[in-house]
Amino acid sequence: MLQRWLAGELDTLHQMKDSGSTLAEIAAALSTTLCRVKNRLAWENKDPDQRRIRRLRESVRRQARQPQWTPAEIEIARGLVARRATDKECQAAVGRTFHACYQRVDREERQLPRARPTPQPIITPEIMEAAVARLYAPRPLTAWVFGDPAPGFSALDRRREQRV
Repeated sequence: MLQRWLAGELDTLHQMKDSGSTLAEIAAALSTTLCRVKNRLAWENKDPDQRRIRRLRESVRRQARQPQWTPAEIEIARGLVARRATDKECQAAVGRTFHACYQRVDREERQLPRARPTPQPIITPEIMEAAVARLYAPRPLTAWVFGDPAPGFSALDRRREQRV
């Protein structure tokens, strides 16, 4: 598989094309194949809708090559991963490697909802007022530059207030 076009290569391609060089000359100057130069110029001549359609078709083709997991296969893979089966056992059971089984089971587990919902913070008007006061409190220039809290708002200052 060929690598992506570099910015310098694209600049050379466009300069040579604009100056009237043939595609063979451009390919020789870039040390690449004539087919690659033709394909790049054809891609750039397409409008954005045609490019989007092409990308979608490629994505569909890519997905068609990868067989989908059935729920039964996922359950079998769960058991294989739990008992740390060998690649041969996984291949015989679901036709995939242990690594593929492990990745699929891991992905399935991460998609499960959390046992408990994350609690939402309660922001009272007092908390908002304190945040606004901290935000607009006068600070020296170095405090602004280095992100230091305003006087009286640091963790050490608050600890001292609690002790008094």
